[in-house]
Amino acid sequence: MGKRILFIAGVLVAAFWHGLVYAQSVTFQVEELTIPPSQITTTKCVQVGIFMNYSGPSATWGHLEISLDYTYPAGFLSGTPFVNVTDFSTPPETGLTNPGSPMTNSSASSTPCAAADIINSATLGGASVDFMAGAGGTPAIVTETITDGGAGSGTVDVTSLSFGSLFTTNDGESYLVAVIEYPLAAPGVTGQIDITFRNSGPLSDNFISDGVTTLDPALDDGFIQIFQVESCSSTNFAVFDDAVGTNSVNTATGSTLNIDYLDPSWGGPGGEIDITVNYGANVVAYQITGDDGFDTGIVSVTGPGSSGETVNPTNTSTIYTVTYFTLGLDGITLAPGTPCTVTSGWNPPACTLNWDDGSGSPAEMGGNGVLTATLSNSTPIAGIYANIDVPDGAVGLADPIEITAATTLLGTSDGTATLEVINQAVDVSWLGNYSITDV
Repeated sequence: MGKRILFIAGVLVAAFWHGLVYAQSVTFQVEELTIPPSQITTTKCVQVGIFMNYSGPSATWGHLEISLDYTYPAGFLSGTPFVNVTDFSTPPETGLTNPGSPMTNSSASSTPCAAADIINSATLGGASVDFMAGAGGTPAIVTETITDGGAGSGTVDVTSLSFGSLFTTNDGESYLVAVIEYPLAAPGVTGQIDITFRNSGPLSDNFISDGVTTLDPALDDGFIQIFQVESCSSTNFAVFDDAVGTNSVNTATGSTLNIDYLDPSWGGPGGEIDITVNYGANVVAYQITGDDGFDTGIVSVTGPGSSGETVNPTNTSTIYTVTYFTLGLDGITLAPGTPCTVTSGWNPPACTLNWDDGSGSPAEMGGNGVLTATLSNSTPIAGIYANIDVPDGAVGLADPIEITAATTLLGTSDGTATLEVINQAVDVSWLGNYSITDV
């Protein structure tokens, strides 16, 4: 039992509570894959992953059931598909990889494709992912069954059952639990395999269970689409420009864009980048994301044309990804093309120091002295943009002098800030060398 102490209007209050109960939920999800026809030059196999996404407190389960239907155009497949469900081993068995990993199952009637002939989300540019690991138990019953009618439709049924602890789910985690492999006819096939969860009729079970609690999942269908997408290329591209105009890069080839940085504390834009997104007639939407959390969402457009966006990188090596979308074969689903990326970085910092009397003439002993520092692309560390080392024993001067956002700003331009560090009568003890560090 927990205890919290509160002060309310001067009265000491002790609040007690018992353990909180959190709701559990699970989603079964089939991947959505879009593959350019140019990749189907010979017989290929497409692997599509079935994922389980879990929300709630950690829990251990002993039973998994998945039931699916699929449909495809006539002549689209060159053989019977098969399915492989995780064996819940530790360490986990290999899943979706680049290059692909051949898979088998106990009831497969097709010969698995060689690694070089496998297409999956990893070979298409996504991350590799292994099957879900187990919790130490061994499946007592495993079924991996595909029934293909040979006339454009089929069914998939998988079961993994243990009489002990089979797998553990943790809040916010996604797990690869099964992979279906479809052998495609080639070359030149176009069309779509629709893969949908079956939630009615005999043997229509989708759930996980621990023998006491059973969770019925939300169901997210998927597809494999052979379709010519619009990738980031010389036709559809984005130009990233440093806001102060010192550098730009075209994402058709991918590159690093070094940009000037002028801190907002001094009236600057930070590390601002202006983006011009150019797109052709077939593009119906685009999306720009950054690994710093920036996301335009999917922006609908009518091509050909261009649109503008502005981003503010929060650190060096921020990677921005540009993706173009066309309408898929169904005229509704958005089909993403191969994205391109640009990595932003700061231009190197630089600095200068200057002594004068405030009017451009040399400072003299007994007269007024003004020390100015000009910083380019300086970013703060713990609030300090630079340190100025002063001669030993300089009366009335800190050593070092810290340049912070509060230092008097004289002016800014193109990523530089000119600051007044000292403005007072020159003391004889100030004679010596001044240096600026930690920019």
